[in-house]
Amino acid sequence: FVLDGSDDEKLWQAARQPLFHYINRMGDFYWNMLASNGYEAEVMDSRAAWKDRNMEGAMEAISDKMVRDIQVIGPLASCAEQLAERSTLGADVQMIQMPGGTPEDVQKRLEALAAISDIQARRGNMDEATAISLLLLGELGKIDAPLKQVSLASRAIIILEKAGKTALAEKEMAKIKASMNAN
Repeated sequence: FVLDGSDDEKLWQAARQPLFHYINRMGDFYWNMLASNGYEAEVMDSRAAWKDRNMEGAMEAISDKMVRDIQVIGPLASCAEQLAERSTLGADVQMIQMPGGTPEDVQKRLEALAAISDIQARRGNMDEATAISLLLLGELGKIDAPLKQVSLASRAIIILEKAGKTALAEKEMAKIKASMNAN
């Protein structure tokens, strides 16, 4: 969840929503797991509020600390750092929700993903770098700036080649060339 100052409270609520769901709507496993991993007060308060169908209270019980510990949230640069840190701690695969918004907003976020991929490659985390690069390549069509598309695609393809995924890099490059020729 990338905070940019425009509607951060809405994004904090969006970050709390999946936690609320796991605590209150997914049976016993998840809330027990979260409670036994240091969030007992938040879990029990949220469950107590939800028992009375107090959605606002159930959401408010989920602390900012809990959200920060479980979700990736903050300014764009901070999100990149959080993802990189989690990778060094052993998170092999990280789920990244693709950005919506204007083509300019998408471009900024995809540039940040490219930077994360570059960082992972420099650290030798080639599986992570490859996954991010493929995600980035799949979303380039959302940018309305052909030169930026080529720049980001090139960075992603270089990562794929460094990761030993030459055939995959060639396949992606062929797609890009075909797309450029069609335009």
